[in-house]
Amino acid sequence: MHTPEPAEDCVRAVAREYGLWENGARVTLALSGGRDSMVLLHALLALRGEYDLEISAAHLNHALRGNESDRDEAFVRGQCAALGVPLTVHRLEPGELRAHGEGIEAVARAARYAFLEDCAGDGLIATAHTLDDAAETLLLNLARGAGTGGLCGIPPKRGHIVRPLIDCPRALVRDYAAQRGIPFMEDSTNATDVYARNRVRHHILPQLYALNLSLDKALARMFRAARQDDEALTDLARAFADSQTGDAAAWLALPPAVRVRALRIRFAECCPQMLEAVHFEALEALLERGSGCVSLPQRCEARVWRGRLYFLHSPARWDVSVPLTLEPVRTPYGTLRFSMSNSVGTLQKIHKLDFQTVVDYDMIKDIPVVRPAAPGDRMRPAGRGFSKPLAGLYAEKGIPPWDRRRPVLADGDGVLWAVGIGADERVRPREGSGRLLHIMFEGNVI
Repeated sequence: MHTPEPAEDCVRAVAREYGLWENGARVTLALSGGRDSMVLLHALLALRGEYDLEISAAHLNHALRGNESDRDEAFVRGQCAALGVPLTVHRLEPGELRAHGEGIEAVARAARYAFLEDCAGDGLIATAHTLDDAAETLLLNLARGAGTGGLCGIPPKRGHIVRPLIDCPRALVRDYAAQRGIPFMEDSTNATDVYARNRVRHHILPQLYALNLSLDKALARMFRAARQDDEALTDLARAFADSQTGDAAAWLALPPAVRVRALRIRFAECCPQMLEAVHFEALEALLERGSGCVSLPQRCEARVWRGRLYFLHSPARWDVSVPLTLEPVRTPYGTLRFSMSNSVGTLQKIHKLDFQTVVDYDMIKDIPVVRPAAPGDRMRPAGRGFSKPLAGLYAEKGIPPWDRRRPVLADGDGVLWAVGIGADERVRPREGSGRLLHIMFEGNVI
């Protein structure tokens, strides 16, 4: 068997190829106490002077393995003290993880990364994922039917998370630890087949290595090529998503590999949760139909209207009716503010404006209310000389149907003012108008 290259050489090569850090970077290592993370700690310390790295470690005790979890914490504390590495430790209780109602693995992973983010601040987070971890992820992705992005394995760098061992096979890490006498703790659950990743590690990867003794090099080449392809397609998708506002025909004209990535990018602006295959299939069908709505995770939805694709949060339920008191009225669309005056002056010209309006308060019947626009509402927009359903006025403005429960000010005779439309003719200030109601809308609507 050939002697593997030192782990620090592998880390140096990964850092150079993928631009993991700049000189003087602050790096917080996720230190479990296992062999991979301990080897990465020693490799980073060996390279510290070369890159002027500021290295610290973080250990999260999930308390899921009883005494073994406490043993690992004590070990990490001792090793960091001996090596002079600043360490932050946090302990979770099993109840904290189970309280989320999700799988323990998923919740523990989320808790771990949240802890690492807190520890790292604006520095880098280093994890000890190896080439074999990336291969296991690839096989799990294949079993789940992932797209071509799943062929990329685990990225060497994502945001400020870096993986300096990602091109290093586990055998290199194992031999490096043995040669250097690096101590580490074994996680007893790694020896079981309880988890899917362990079954891949124990039974599938060894068979692939039996087919190709140079599997590690073959995998490294494949991951590199897959990442390059994915990055190129993602760049095209991002350029498209940034360059236009939603022409459904343009979306359909995209090559499928670019379209699915562009859809993912545009959805991420609405929600951080990842879309799944079933969502992409529904989005494709929506674009082909040319109209309609598709429900997406986290109360988001996609709609096609008048040939345009929209991603948006499902509108909040709003059925309140608030009597006018000159106090601000907050709505899901924005805030309405009111004031009174007794002089038209130069403000006489703004009675037609959509968002800043003056109306003749003495022409209002009863006590006006702020409420959502409703079916059957009509207006005679000031200065236009005709009456029209409010829905039609919204359509003229290009306001889509799902966005038409905007706030209006209404009295017993109907709508006095509507956001985005302006004031009704019957409350337009005239010569001799007395009390004037000033309406100011602050929100993000067209």
